[in-house]
Amino acid sequence: MPPLPAPPGPVLRHLTSLLTSGKSTFTPSRLTHLIPKPPKPNAAGTTASPGQFGNLFVTGKHKPDVMDQDLSEGEVGKKCLVAQNGANFRVTDIAPRTKGHMHATNSLDFLIVHKGQVTLQLDSGEKQLVKEGEVIVQRGTNHAWENETDEWVRMYVVLLEADRPTCLPTH
Repeated sequence: MPPLPAPPGPVLRHLTSLLTSGKSTFTPSRLTHLIPKPPKPNAAGTTASPGQFGNLFVTGKHKPDVMDQDLSEGEVGKKCLVAQNGANFRVTDIAPRTKGHMHATNSLDFLIVHKGQVTLQLDSGEKQLVKEGEVIVQRGTNHAWENETDEWVRMYVVLLEADRPTCLPTH
């Protein structure tokens, strides 16, 4: 089996802001280095990191003031998946030939597959192949990601904290 390709590099983030005069401005751009997920055995029988992630911008409330501090900076921001009462804009890379574990978050997620293709599996056993340029709206469902290809997958994700339903809809 050929060696895995190198993971995608960091993401350059540009951020706009407002001056006290009311005019718009750019703040200094920031290179967001991604954090590798802990290594685990993969389909090739070796141990490798199943991917990496980095938070691009995090807010502390759903209706933030446009001048609120970016909470993605520092140790707390690096570890945040779903910001309490807030939003998280993140990048997620999934390594080749990797299957994640089944999990759910208390969030409404908007995902864009930027590079590659990934399979989204639900706890019902249903699967959906999501290709480059396609989007997913995920509503607190129990799910797992699988990259069955030899290339890295890159997704951009916005996670909004959400309440779990007290009763599930019938279909």
